[in-house]
Amino acid sequence: MLNRVLCAALISVSALAGCDEQKPATTAAPTTPSPPEATASLPANLRLAAAPADAKGVAETKTAAKDGQRVTIRGIVAGRAEPIAANRAILTLLDSSIKTCDANPSDSCKTPWDACCEPADVLAKNSVTVQVVDKDGRPLKTALTALDGVKPMAKLTVTGVATQSSDGVTIVNADGIFVQ
Repeated sequence: MLNRVLCAALISVSALAGCDEQKPATTAAPTTPSPPEATASLPANLRLAAAPADAKGVAETKTAAKDGQRVTIRGIVAGRAEPIAANRAILTLLDSSIKTCDANPSDSCKTPWDACCEPADVLAKNSVTVQVVDKDGRPLKTALTALDGVKPMAKLTVTGVATQSSDGVTIVNADGIFVQ
């Protein structure tokens, strides 16, 4: 789904790139603009009152979880410059053992949650995508920041169902989130 969104954005940018050339004026009939895309609300029962006791780290869950398996995972919202999608219920959860830039006293990084001091392969092995989906399995059209306390560097415990792809990407379809 995220690939489709990125492709659509690239196509839009490509289409706009050619807008500088002069075209003859035409008298086309006015069109009615489409209504803005509706946003969804996060499920009322998504926020957990307490952290589940059986949570495992991101790295352990990523290597042990089978496709379709129920998991309880803990980590921090990090691993990318923008770990929380602005218009979809998607975020990146990083294993707590990975050092973010704020752990390095000599680093003055403006986005310490991106863990840019770590190699890309280390970040890939130690991160998962967490998403909240609708009945059709598509991420909800709202940001997870709508859940109080969800922001970069927040410590989360997430319950849900893991999906493993053949290329090593792990996605957790969340049904519960505890924010420390």
